[in-house]
Amino acid sequence: MSKSAAFSGYPAWLGILACSLSGCITQSLHVGRGRVIDWQGQEREAALYWHSSAGRLWYGKKWEGRRQNFVTLRYGCSALAPVYAERAARGLVLEASSTGTDFLTAQENADGSIDRLPARVAADPDRTVCGRVRGHDLIKQIEAGENIAITVLCEKCRSEDPGCTAWAHYPKAGRYTMGPITIQQRRRWSIPSADSPFADAPEAPSVPCNK
Repeated sequence: MSKSAAFSGYPAWLGILACSLSGCITQSLHVGRGRVIDWQGQEREAALYWHSSAGRLWYGKKWEGRRQNFVTLRYGCSALAPVYAERAARGLVLEASSTGTDFLTAQENADGSIDRLPARVAADPDRTVCGRVRGHDLIKQIEAGENIAITVLCEKCRSEDPGCTAWAHYPKAGRYTMGPITIQQRRRWSIPSADSPFADAPEAPSVPCNK
């Protein structure tokens, strides 16, 4: 929903007056769509997304709002939604799971190309980067209309591995492009609670499972 859509059917001045009297908070859903290869080699539709909010209080003061400090990758037919989180000195990275079910299978070169490793290596939850959002260290740096490059460097354990309990998988190791980034917006008249900062925001994007 666009900013103006919140007042569809009403004069523009009425929306401005309402904002000046009660305040306006705009909650946004940022989405970049693309395609990935799943762990079985099938191409799937995918969406990279996050939420943010900003606005003005009833007395006109700008409200800086809130922004999720991670972006989520959702792709078709997968029960797993990998999360790229903001980490100091590391950027927006996909961290290895603390459950010991991740294995590093590829390395990312300085030019962004991906090379498969000769053999997979057990990922260290405290040190291994399983992927990243390239070109941005913070989510606030990503602008509407951009195409975002992401990498995946790890895989989950396989069913034949001793003690493997993983039931979901990352996309196949590689580099993928999501975008261009679009923004859907919805307005509310009060600051959302800290417990549910995006309760009224547009819903997370759906991704079909097309086998």
